[in-house]
Amino acid sequence: MKINLKYNIFGLALLIIVSVMGCKEKKVTDPIDPAVHPVATFTTDFTGNSVFEGDTIKYTITIDKMLTRSLTFSLKVTDTTATAVDGEDFTWEPVVMAPYTNEVTFNVIFKNTSVPRAVRTAKFEIGVFQLAEKNLLGPATKNPVHNLTIMNNNARFSFEWTPAAEGEDVNDMDIVIVNEAMTAVMDGWAGATSNNPEYTALLGSVDDGTYYLEVDPYDIYSAAMNFTLISQGSGLSINTGTGTFDMSQLDTYEDGGVGKRIMKIVKVGNEYTFTQLIN
Repeated sequence: MKINLKYNIFGLALLIIVSVMGCKEKKVTDPIDPAVHPVATFTTDFTGNSVFEGDTIKYTITIDKMLTRSLTFSLKVTDTTATAVDGEDFTWEPVVMAPYTNEVTFNVIFKNTSVPRAVRTAKFEIGVFQLAEKNLLGPATKNPVHNLTIMNNNARFSFEWTPAAEGEDVNDMDIVIVNEAMTAVMDGWAGATSNNPEYTALLGSVDDGTYYLEVDPYDIYSAAMNFTLISQGSGLSINTGTGTFDMSQLDTYEDGGVGKRIMKIVKVGNEYTFTQLIN
């Protein structure tokens, strides 16, 4: 019995030694540490909480470590109740940072519009949002988040007239902006369509001076048409005027370069003065 006991004790000791040596030989893999992932940095010269129509916010996006996989940077609207509409008021395109590269450019473009309307707000975030990709970036990455007021530095106009009675031919009137010397059309016939109302705009980038909004009675079947003329400068104020365009009074209306002058526009910087000429 004593001999068997000695053998049992020896065998147990040998088993413990082998087990310990086996554990020492195994390599333990460190857990994934997100801190070692690359960090994205977003650089722009844009500052503030407002932007003008026609402006572009440009971002240079860099990462501090290259990846073997691509990253897709895009824009996410963070408040769908904000008045500005993605695609209507501003546009953008997703950009892909290819493997083994570390820089891309991302642009948000704010569109010019001819439609008079109140100042609008846009709320959005720029970053990597695809689940399979965003976890490739380290937690120190801080996405730009914007809450912007979209300002207007153009003069906008809407011209709407009484439609023809049912069964009658449709009246077609066009509007256009011409410089005082009547040597240039300033809006490229933006208001020359078959629509009612017509919209057009004088861009804030044109020189200071006097311009005229003109009406061309392109194809008219009615003797007279009541109209509503809406104008808006660079601020919040929207001005509404009404009048009657009387075909029998055409000779009394002031001739312009294209049609009849219906409104005088004086531009000084981003300030506009409007004077309605046909009532």
